[in-house]
Amino acid sequence: MCKWWWIGLLCSVQLQAQSWIADFRQADEARANGLYKEAVALYSRVIAATPDPTARMDCLNSRAGCYKQLADYRQALADYGQAEALADTPELKNRILFNKTGVLLQTGRYEEVVDLLSGMEFAEEQQEGKRLANLAVAYAYMGDWEQGIRLLEQVPEDRCGKETQATLLQNKGFIKWEMHDYRGAYEDLKKASLALQGERYYLTLANLAVVEAELRLYEEALCHIDSVLAWQGGQPSIGTGHPDYIISLRKKAEILLKKGEREEALRLFRSFYKAELDYVKRNFVGMTEQNRLDFWKKEKPLLSEIFSLGEACPEFLYDVALLRRHIALLDRKAVADRKSLDEFCRIDSRQVRKALRPKEVAVEFACYKDLLSADTMYIALVASRDRVQHVALGTRKDLHGHRVGKVTLDKAVCTGARYVDQIYEDTVLAQKIWQPIVKLLPAGTQTLYFAPDGLFQMLGIEYLSFEDLKGLEMRRLSSTAQIVSRQVGSGKKNGAEGVLVIGGLAYNECLPEPDTVSVSNRIAYDYVIRNYGRPMNFAYLKGAGMEADSISAILKTESIVTADEAWLKHRLGESRIAHLATHGYSLKVSLDEPLYFMRDSIQEDQSLLASGIALTGANVAGKMERAEDGLLSARELCDMDLTDTELVVLSACQTAQGVVSDEGPAGLVRGLKRAGVKTVIATLWSVDDKATALFMKALYENWKVKKQDLYVAFRQAREALRNYKITKKVVLQRKTLRRVVVDCSKDPIYPYRSPYYWAPFVLID
Repeated sequence: MCKWWWIGLLCSVQLQAQSWIADFRQADEARANGLYKEAVALYSRVIAATPDPTARMDCLNSRAGCYKQLADYRQALADYGQAEALADTPELKNRILFNKTGVLLQTGRYEEVVDLLSGMEFAEEQQEGKRLANLAVAYAYMGDWEQGIRLLEQVPEDRCGKETQATLLQNKGFIKWEMHDYRGAYEDLKKASLALQGERYYLTLANLAVVEAELRLYEEALCHIDSVLAWQGGQPSIGTGHPDYIISLRKKAEILLKKGEREEALRLFRSFYKAELDYVKRNFVGMTEQNRLDFWKKEKPLLSEIFSLGEACPEFLYDVALLRRHIALLDRKAVADRKSLDEFCRIDSRQVRKALRPKEVAVEFACYKDLLSADTMYIALVASRDRVQHVALGTRKDLHGHRVGKVTLDKAVCTGARYVDQIYEDTVLAQKIWQPIVKLLPAGTQTLYFAPDGLFQMLGIEYLSFEDLKGLEMRRLSSTAQIVSRQVGSGKKNGAEGVLVIGGLAYNECLPEPDTVSVSNRIAYDYVIRNYGRPMNFAYLKGAGMEADSISAILKTESIVTADEAWLKHRLGESRIAHLATHGYSLKVSLDEPLYFMRDSIQEDQSLLASGIALTGANVAGKMERAEDGLLSARELCDMDLTDTELVVLSACQTAQGVVSDEGPAGLVRGLKRAGVKTVIATLWSVDDKATALFMKALYENWKVKKQDLYVAFRQAREALRNYKITKKVVLQRKTLRRVVVDCSKDPIYPYRSPYYWAPFVLID
């Protein structure tokens, strides 16, 4: 009996070993075929089953690579950390750390890349070349171009093979390209191309063609890019729908535009636009949310280059502007399936014009890097019922550099409320932005819909001091495609019926953790520590509690004074209306541009991590071993389903701001829109408690009690705050030292006339 038991046990062990080995092979095969989700599941089974620490290390290393492809960078770094702990030789450890630096580069942690790569060296020349290439790129991102070039030049040619030398030359050429040393970049890239074959050769040749165009060697550039397109289009593994082919198509259009062949450039840019749209439709449904964010961070500035065509094709440029908005604001419903995505992306300039009612106009603003002048430009595309018109508003230098007192406009905006009065009373600034647009408006225009871009996202441009705006109803939209949605009746939300009012939260108290937590993570706190250096501290907001009590009375619901992150993630999607009176934050309000030579490389979109709101326990939860950190970031909102939520009011500080990229600030508004919220009311700077309470009370009374349209209720609430007057005041008598009430109705006091009080509120549909 004992003998057979041992035989059975031995057979069981052998079968288990065969099982995980088979899973390991299948996982490697799935990864090689780009089936990363399947590979992750198989690697996870092996990690759980194998008794071999070396196999576990290899699996963790490989699974980390899959997580990187799936844009789950947090899990990728965790796997690399575990794999490093299992590495039993310095060489194995260095290989794992090298792989880790690929994720760190993609997530913008360049100092860590320098620290890790500077402390290692590989005996294998090809691996050593890759190390130096990554290290040089990290220095380039940190702005130390010279150090990057020195690193790439320090390896003698006789110590490395042709392919490694080509890699080093290629990266050196890229850095010189970024430095505008086009002749040096040309020489390095041309020399590198001679040592390469196959796909790498043609990718290098495509970059060489763009540099040749910078040197006005247009015939050579077109010859090279045509060779690239012919080879890529003829490869079964690439073809005309592959991202590499689409990139090359765009590069040829750029070259033609720089050569002055605008009509041919337009034709190719149209082909690029169509190919880009088709790629999005084919692939976005199957991507993770982070994959979509990262992809669009790379692609959107490249698509924006089409605006360099100028005024020759305003209808097409309007289509480009709409597609940029579509993808930046894709919500869960739009990517549910291919049919939904097709319908979402189908809206174009013709449909917008058709949806406009008499006396309505739509304006899409666009901020982009011009291919011809290299300046960042601002334009407006003005759509009326019969046509679209293009108007140039000026360069970034002209608009951002506009003087507001002693500082430039961009600095004034990024400092919050300090320069508010000067900005919103500046008639010259208002004329720069609005006068060219107003000139194009058809006679009798009454309503102007607009979708801002760039710095305009952080300004209440509809409130600027310009006389010709006073007769217009100004409606801010996340995209003018919303006008079409209004017409077909898809703007009305159904499902959720609840009303949620939150205010007066205790930031120093933690609730017991629930048994189940939805969308659990601590990425917001980790981001704060990594970029801010220390935890944030939020003071109790007495005014927020009073505001919540007032609003809840109007909406006939209770105000919530205890709302931690896990609870809100569950409850928010069940609410048709949500009023959140709490601290908002925006860690980084900046105007970042990617390195030119890295513009076709995927980088993690971290912008949505920079903004969020503080909830119960926000001061302490992050320091504890809890599933949630008390900070609800805009990035976390993207993973939530808020498609049944009609209105979210963010009665908090700087909730409409964020990191500014070419689609505008990636703050809470964008996070809520991606989650599916129809309308958001947010604030542009830190708001006075009493003014906020008065505004919000008037808003809800107008909307819910008087049954006004939300836009009308919002506008009248703002005007009510602006015209709020005090007819009686308390004064201290000198003789009696008693406080008495004095009638001042003949000379009333208007305490909230300043834009500081009424201009921070923006309604975004």
